[in-house]
Amino acid sequence: MKQIIIINSAGFGKEVEEWIRLMPGFGVEYIIKGFLDDRKLESENKFIIGRVEDYIIENSDVFVCALSNPFTKEKYTKIILDKGGLFINVIHPNNYFSPTVNLGSGIIIGPFNSFSINSQIGDFSTIYGFSKIGHDTLVGDFVHISSHCSIYGGSQIEDYSIVEPFTHIKK
Repeated sequence: MKQIIIINSAGFGKEVEEWIRLMPGFGVEYIIKGFLDDRKLESENKFIIGRVEDYIIENSDVFVCALSNPFTKEKYTKIILDKGGLFINVIHPNNYFSPTVNLGSGIIIGPFNSFSINSQIGDFSTIYGFSKIGHDTLVGDFVHISSHCSIYGGSQIEDYSIVEPFTHIKK
């Protein structure tokens, strides 16, 4: 049985934990082992098992990096990859995928998204919920797409991009 370790025990990490528990195979093929977090947290989360830099990978470990900032995500995934760790995809079960979608590794996809024909999602990218990825769209590596975004057909989202549906400007 695989043991999933989530990098980041704060808000997004807890959300990803919930999505993992909804995926087919939870409790049979894999369980959640705990969280790695380098911050000193005064947290109610009792499943923090250590810091990313200090963690010694075991044979049954697989990883998910639940960080929103693309550059921070790259930093911590590189540490685990350099130690020989393996990252899995977390895909909420309430999504639509065309059969021709190509998914990278280490991606996180929240609920209620739609992926049209020939779209490609790069490694370690995150797509929150309620978004539409149009036909022939290329989403690069380490991209973060917030909720309620529409990416039109043929678009190319560069590596390390953050896509948000709107910007609120205070007066």
